[in-house]
Amino acid sequence: QPRPGLLCACLPTEHVTGLPFHVNADFFPSNDRKRVLLVDDYQSEWNRAALRAAATAFGESLTTLASELTPQRLWATIQTIKDVSDAQREGGEPTLTEFWTALQPKLATEKVIYTSQDQWVASKNACYLLQHEEMRSASILEDLGIAVVHEDLRSYQNVLTEKSVGVAVLNVERLCAALRSRGLDERTPHDNLPASLSDTESRDTLWAEIALLRGRQRGPQAKADDDRRLRAMALAPGRDFALWPLQDIYRADGSTQSLFAMLQ
Repeated sequence: QPRPGLLCACLPTEHVTGLPFHVNADFFPSNDRKRVLLVDDYQSEWNRAALRAAATAFGESLTTLASELTPQRLWATIQTIKDVSDAQREGGEPTLTEFWTALQPKLATEKVIYTSQDQWVASKNACYLLQHEEMRSASILEDLGIAVVHEDLRSYQNVLTEKSVGVAVLNVERLCAALRSRGLDERTPHDNLPASLSDTESRDTLWAEIALLRGRQRGPQAKADDDRRLRAMALAPGRDFALWPLQDIYRADGSTQSLFAMLQ
């Protein structure tokens, strides 16, 4: 772990901020130069203005940082900044919360979410899979148009899924929206299926993910809403090898199937 950052007035002071970088400015230091003045005088107000300017500059550099740092290092930095902000709100120096304040709007709009397909996307376009085991369905979800947060960022779940950042946890509603966008809300011939759903093994993997998502719903109404959405999706293979909406296909034993085949 890198050492916590210091405030520097050209030369380093001993003033620890907890931030994952040093902040250098024309600060007014204490007489022994061990600390930067943050009390109730004009020098402290100057110092706080310098810190706010540094926070703004850091927020503006987020896209550049994403191109220069590894995804893990980027999000470790973001997590530390949030931790410092939370700690300072509990009786510390309020100006240090400005770094998180400056970051928040950028995190919600810039392409800083690294996906399982090694792409950078905006948070509104990404989904987080709550359990490690769900990553087996990541390639299928990506093929359906759902950008999945890379497994390397699992340690940063809390900050990624925070409301101000905006990465959604995958649920049935979002999955059905993706299926619908691929035309899978009506009978779909085998030749028109997305590559990820063209074989039985992949469909079984998707069904395992659906069962897990459905099982997370707590209330009966939420489960009923999920079931309603799923019934409209083309997820059931018919004898014609097409995928049919669940509400439009029937299940029968071999003799019944033969009977109805004769009646066609």
